[in-house]
Amino acid sequence: LRRSETMWGISTGIADLVFKVASTLTPSAGVKANYAAASLLVTGTDEIVNKEAFLQQTVAALTAAMDANRKKALVPIIAGMQAEADEYPISLAYEHLLNYQRAGSFVEGLKFAAATAQAEGDRSTRELENIPLNRALDDTQTAKRGCLTAVLQGLPATQQNQLYAAYQKVDSTATNPATVKQLAADIIVKHRFVHDQDFDDRLVVEMKKQGLSVPCEGG
Repeated sequence: LRRSETMWGISTGIADLVFKVASTLTPSAGVKANYAAASLLVTGTDEIVNKEAFLQQTVAALTAAMDANRKKALVPIIAGMQAEADEYPISLAYEHLLNYQRAGSFVEGLKFAAATAQAEGDRSTRELENIPLNRALDDTQTAKRGCLTAVLQGLPATQQNQLYAAYQKVDSTATNPATVKQLAADIIVKHRFVHDQDFDDRLVVEMKKQGLSVPCEGG
């Protein structure tokens, strides 16, 4: 809301400035009056947006949070009502009703909104932590990768099926394009994902199993 308010304030401020500057460029009193009126309209609109539109959006968001919090507090009440009296004593029902009443308050609505935002933030943090980060290759791995790239780019068309068979062993999502050059290019792109640093080693092993010559050491 603050960001939107700022952008709106900038745009209306510019419009107001334009009208004021334009009014100084005309000798006509009537035109000047029109520019002045337009300027007042712009600034007045800005005040309305600040006081009404943003307030309404804020209230709507808080009301939604309060309703959601109250629905959450309603769950144990409805569940308890399905049980027998001895399983859902009056003391517990009274406590649940108090919680339900407090859940719809302004303060609890704010707390619910903050807790929900925190939960979403924590979930996003966990997702970010699970993303594998790229790690730099050392000199040996870099040399091996360069060698393997050269081998792939130099394979003749007659060895496409052998290369594809090896590739399938390393990547279950592998597809076989029309030419060996296209297949080699696909593999080269795939093995640039350096968080999977054993890709090269596994591909070399499978290529050798298929009878292909891969004179790449190290890694």
